[in-house]
Amino acid sequence: MKRVLIKRPTKAKRTSYLRVHLKKFSRVQAQTRRIFELSRQLRGQRCRNRALAGAGGLGKVASRALARRSKMERFSPTFTAVPKAMSYGTLIIHSAPSALRTHIDWAIKDALGISAQIQWRSQPNFAGTYRTEISWRDLTGSAAKLCSSLASWHYLRFEIFEASGEAGELFRFTPELGILRNQTDGAGNILVTEHQLASALSNSFEEDELRDAVNRILGKPWEEVLEPLRAIDQREVAPLQAI
Repeated sequence: MKRVLIKRPTKAKRTSYLRVHLKKFSRVQAQTRRIFELSRQLRGQRCRNRALAGAGGLGKVASRALARRSKMERFSPTFTAVPKAMSYGTLIIHSAPSALRTHIDWAIKDALGISAQIQWRSQPNFAGTYRTEISWRDLTGSAAKLCSSLASWHYLRFEIFEASGEAGELFRFTPELGILRNQTDGAGNILVTEHQLASALSNSFEEDELRDAVNRILGKPWEEVLEPLRAIDQREVAPLQAI
């Protein structure tokens, strides 16, 4: 019967073997601690969400919303819910073909989320067209959405004004000139930016060209088209004021 001799590893080999396994064990231990820490944070967040939902009587829908928000906050530490500002707006349609009135109602409902009762009146300056005016209160930016939707019909002439605090926006549209968008101050004055002036100066070589460029920034071509249409409403108001 043969005898098998087993050589014992040297002291250096035993030390190297123990060092490698200790490093592996320390890494596994650190990962385990991290997993337990994340699990503890998740359980605590769920408990807080259930407490908030139960205290306020919010129900399952609110608790799910809170859970989604807490998830966003975990993965995006800079996440904060920023409420949008409210604004007041006025839409004046000076002329619209009769066939588009129903489509305009749908466009207003889609942009503003409300079903407005629109009262149409005939426009004597353009035979077969109608005019109307509505006002609303909604989130800032509704005017731009409404202007983009109405301008797609091309046959309208309208203007939209939206005011929020000390600033506002004015949109004017005609089929021939397209959309003009201006920023306004709290008093309704049009604000001209440095970029607009620099563009007018760089593209104008004569005094008349510079004057035309500034008038276009201020919207004078649009005013020449819309002002006679505004006068229709003013003539209707004048007899009432005289009474």
